[in-house]
Amino acid sequence: MDVTNTANKRIKEGYDILNRLSQIRIDGVPKLRNKIKQEINFLEKCTKTQIIKEEHLVCSNLIHLEALSSKLIKLQNVCNAVMSNKTLSFEDGYSRKICIDLVLHGGSVWMKVIARNQKAITIISNGEGSYKQKSILDQAAEFVECSKQNILYYKPPNVVFFFANGVDNCVAKDLSKVGIKVESNDSGGDENICSRNAPDILDYPIKDLEIVRNLAVIRSMPHLKLNLGVTTLIACASALTNGGCHYSFKSDILQKHAEWERARPVKPILDCLFEGRQLYCCKSAAKIFQNILDTLGGETEKERGENILKQCTIVEDRPTDKLKILGKIKERSLAIFGTGESLQAVTVTANHAFIRSAMNQGINFSVFLHEARALTERKQLPI
Repeated sequence: MDVTNTANKRIKEGYDILNRLSQIRIDGVPKLRNKIKQEINFLEKCTKTQIIKEEHLVCSNLIHLEALSSKLIKLQNVCNAVMSNKTLSFEDGYSRKICIDLVLHGGSVWMKVIARNQKAITIISNGEGSYKQKSILDQAAEFVECSKQNILYYKPPNVVFFFANGVDNCVAKDLSKVGIKVESNDSGGDENICSRNAPDILDYPIKDLEIVRNLAVIRSMPHLKLNLGVTTLIACASALTNGGCHYSFKSDILQKHAEWERARPVKPILDCLFEGRQLYCCKSAAKIFQNILDTLGGETEKERGENILKQCTIVEDRPTDKLKILGKIKERSLAIFGTGESLQAVTVTANHAFIRSAMNQGINFSVFLHEARALTERKQLPI
């Protein structure tokens, strides 16, 4: 091996990858670029001082980072985060971070990229590595357990191990047994992952990319039920979301809602979300919504409100005891979101304040967030 030429080749490839990554706006990409720069700087320093050795190339993490970057570039349209840390907790109270190379499809898929050669992977998996060296099977067990501790929409994320340089069949079979999906450059994995959540939703005029991704994740899970909150019921009935967003209003907040609806329509999102789903609503939400309709709703808003309630299965309140009632945490919110958790349903809501307050108490609910829309029919000014 001509060490200097190989190092220079690696450096050039590193700069090429950096250039391609500069156009990608995904959480974690700056961190990835910094790591690549550090590796390039190290190799450049070694070549300039003419102390470059073969072990410098062997120990360099550039090969793995380039493999990760190449995979990211191929999957950027379905990628949410790069090099994201998740917590793995143990029974003795100890915990540590697990680095997820690529978080895909709104978090429903975790991918680890492995760039080691097949032979080394097989040797270590057979227990022939150095003392306490973790095999790929050890890492797989940790990833699977970590996914079970980080549930998304009542299911653990699917874990994919992508082998840039291939993997022996025996190792692949052992990984499959513990719940890992195995992919390599020979398996056509890119196409499978990219088509898994085919974005037919992009035909709708949805402007918020995060909403698009969350919508794609939920649509890929046909088992999920939906629990509708008061704010969602109002958005469904609102004249704004049903063709009335071009009216003017005296109220500044209603004028703002109309502007937002013209820019970012809510109804296409909810229609897409509701399609083919079981819809639920707790008694408190239905009662509060009915009172709001009777007080503030126009005639067509009342009709739409009655229709959306007829589509819902009304269930008894099942409040959660996870949270304290304080600040933005109200008793009725506990009933609505608790009912969703009890049903193992995704609660559809525009109540961002409650979700933030819950997160501040360390509680994460399974929710789909959208923008709020008010009842406006009776407030419309003549055009």
